[in-house]
Amino acid sequence: FFSNCKSSCFHQRIMEKLKKAVYQEYQAIPKQVQIPTPQQQTILWKRRTFRTIHRSVGSVLCASGILLFQLSKWEQERHLCPWWDLKATPPRLVTTGPYRYSRNPMYLSYIIVGSSLSLIFLNWLSLSLPAFGITVFAFRFYNEKYIPLEESKLQKKFGERFIIYRSVTPKWIGFPRDIRPHSADKQTQTHYSV
Repeated sequence: FFSNCKSSCFHQRIMEKLKKAVYQEYQAIPKQVQIPTPQQQTILWKRRTFRTIHRSVGSVLCASGILLFQLSKWEQERHLCPWWDLKATPPRLVTTGPYRYSRNPMYLSYIIVGSSLSLIFLNWLSLSLPAFGITVFAFRFYNEKYIPLEESKLQKKFGERFIIYRSVTPKWIGFPRDIRPHSADKQTQTHYSV
């Protein structure tokens, strides 16, 4: 019985000494706060402002890219087109919604999200540079390889309708072009309207 009491009392004394030592150690460390000079304050303010701006712009771009993807997906689903099956040819030519302003709104949304991530993580170059590089690589792949294959498949399936759609709608983004003749004759204009 006495041996247990001695060891527990011993442990309690050791713990009390350890607590006092730790407490004194932390109290002994002087907290040196250096007040920045006006020039350093200006630099810090500019850094904070720049970080706030590029993160805000990146966040807005990321949200708009995700929204564009969702709108494009919903538009394809509304027309019963399988957007998830890359090998299948769509049963209908979708020309409404986001597809009125871009022939490739889903790919555009990927590019927007990738660019926005490189803006959001601009302070961390180890994340920002790879995100930008992947975005540039994806843009070149879509623009030079994948979109021409997809468009040739759509041209074979839909023929003249797709040719008119391609001539009116920009590849990436923009307003639809007017391809009607600009004569004063109203009857001619109604025959060529898209």
